[in-house]
Amino acid sequence: MDEKFDELLESLAGEDELKTLILDLRGNDGGIIDAAAAVAQRIIGRGVVYYRIGRDGSATPRTVFGGQPASFRTVVLVDGFTASAAEMLAGALRDRAGAVLIGETTFGKGTMQNVFPLSNGAGLAITIAELLTPNKHHYHEIGLEPDVPVEGALPQLLAGMREAVPLGGTLTLKVSAEGEAEAGGMRLEEPLPWFAEGGSIYLPLRVLAALTGAGVGWRADNGGEAVVYRDDGETVVYSERLGNFVIRKGTGYADAKLFPQIDVQSDGEGIVIKYLQRPQR
Repeated sequence: MDEKFDELLESLAGEDELKTLILDLRGNDGGIIDAAAAVAQRIIGRGVVYYRIGRDGSATPRTVFGGQPASFRTVVLVDGFTASAAEMLAGALRDRAGAVLIGETTFGKGTMQNVFPLSNGAGLAITIAELLTPNKHHYHEIGLEPDVPVEGALPQLLAGMREAVPLGGTLTLKVSAEGEAEAGGMRLEEPLPWFAEGGSIYLPLRVLAALTGAGVGWRADNGGEAVVYRDDGETVVYSERLGNFVIRKGTGYADAKLFPQIDVQSDGEGIVIKYLQRPQR
């Protein structure tokens, strides 16, 4: 895993300096913890990557040596299926490299086990220790809470891409009429549905929120309303009753013009979405 990670970093760097790494650990149920620690070492350089809590309650640090901290920022995508060694890696990168965790609360498997083979071909797993993050946070049966909670695979990826945009930079998405999207020459696996109506372009509300750093909630009163919690502290209600929200095939859409941070234009073959990462005040 660590050798493949080195090859990946080299391919991403290319001729340009790598500014931000988006590490997607969604759906990663773990693996060999030593390999995950080696990946952490490539980013943090040196230091504690986790603590091992034995049966007597003593905390033994796992420390990596010999490297220099990476010059790039790290964004980590997580969900409810991020578990075990993947959780350890996410916690180590947040505590030691200042990585931003985006997505959903992780699974919560923070233990080490020894597996003993049995004569019938099965195996017996015995838990021998609990793992804590470098800052000694417990996450077993709790999970790691994301710094930026986002639901949905596509909104999570877009929120990660937004986080990676430098201040004053621009994130540009090109979306075909069929919803096939690409950013920076990379095709996104998840489709991005949209439609035009009455001179406006409508995008999924969760996508618009992810691109602008907002959160989305839902309340059942008044026939069902979506509430967007903007990053400036304001809240905006969207509902069909108010005329600023449309539900199609179970997905809620809003007029992109209601989000001034985003510019959406038709290019004849689809749409181009631009998000400008404005300087902080």
